Amino acid sequence: MSALGGLYYYDGKCLNAETLIALGTSMNVHGPDGGREVCADSVGFTFRAFHTNRESRLDDQPYVSRDRVIVTWDGRLDNRET
Repeated sequence: MSALGGLYYYDGKCLNAETLIALGTSMNVHGPDGGREVCADSVGFTFRAFHTNRESRLDDQPYVSRDRVIVTWDGRLDNRET
């Protein structure tokens, strides 16, 4: 199982990237297969991967759209085409 984490400052204060990186580093034990952080103003997400099958190696989270919308997902999708 992979690990997701996030920080959000309700007062709109800009998030310090070093704080987010420290959160991600603390999650390495739960996701030993790499990861990354994404920071946008007062919100940030971190992801640590734990690959359990071939397909999970394709995961690249958090996803950031061209419009800078950040999406993370901790779930499973059934009934998909293989």
